[in-house]
Amino acid sequence: MLTNQMFTLITRLIFSRWTSDYAEHASPYEDSIWARLGPLRLSVNSCFVLDHADASVSMHLPLPGGKLSVSYTVCRGGELVRRPGWVVDWRQA
Repeated sequence: MLTNQMFTLITRLIFSRWTSDYAEHASPYEDSIWARLGPLRLSVNSCFVLDHADASVSMHLPLPGGKLSVSYTVCRGGELVRRPGWVVDWRQA
């Protein structure tokens, strides 16, 4: 239930007038759309070959000594391509 609501919310936000830098990518296997909402990057991916779709919200924070990336992903379908949930990544400069 929460997964479907988050997926719908992220998709609606991507197509809202508040976003910028809207882009699409289509391949024979997957369609991807993404946009920026302030410091947040919103993305939705739909895979044709597998039973999979995902939506994510991420933010990249430049900090002294590196960059911190925080993202949250929700997935739908029977075959998971990406890992759902929170991901926190620190990369040194």
